[in-house]
Amino acid sequence: MDSSYIISAQKPEQLPEYELSEIGVLGRSNVGKSSLLNALFNTNKLVKTGSTPGHTQMINFFSLKTGQGEMIFADLPGYGYSATGSQARKHWQGLIDAYIERPNVKEFLLLVDCRRDPNEEDLAIFQTLAQYRPTRLILTKSDKLNQSEQQKAKSAFIAFFTNDNLKAKGVHIVSAMKKKGVDKLRDALFEGLPSVDSAEK
Repeated sequence: MDSSYIISAQKPEQLPEYELSEIGVLGRSNVGKSSLLNALFNTNKLVKTGSTPGHTQMINFFSLKTGQGEMIFADLPGYGYSATGSQARKHWQGLIDAYIERPNVKEFLLLVDCRRDPNEEDLAIFQTLAQYRPTRLILTKSDKLNQSEQQKAKSAFIAFFTNDNLKAKGVHIVSAMKKKGVDKLRDALFEGLPSVDSAEK
């Protein structure tokens, strides 16, 4: 497994172009995006955690190559932090609007803290994403709940995010700290891609 940082984009015109499939990763500030990406990349330090929640207002691109293939992961700015000013929120929205229409995006991951109740902002973002590409719900920090609490949270999130028109492609319970569910999620994301060996022939 080989992972590397590629580039960061702070403006829509800076978004790079790739032929590889891409995964867009979104979630609230402090939901554990950086920790999960590092776990998926099998490293502890590639994706840096911001010192101030809601401060980072750029999209960071990473490459991940496994025996199953190679893909780009885009770490999008966290949303929902109350101290973020209106100007920063406007910037965030413009950058996200430009990103979600990228033709090579295979699917989105929407991260939610399994200990928290979902709210209307989470639902609005899920609905926007799911209209463009398949979107998975990723329930993070599962190590904070016991098995029964995890299943109860999963059922609650499925009920909240599902309607007649939109449904999550999958719901994954993960713990970056304990690496729970990480390998299974990675396998699901790479499913259907040509292997690295066949792509090089």
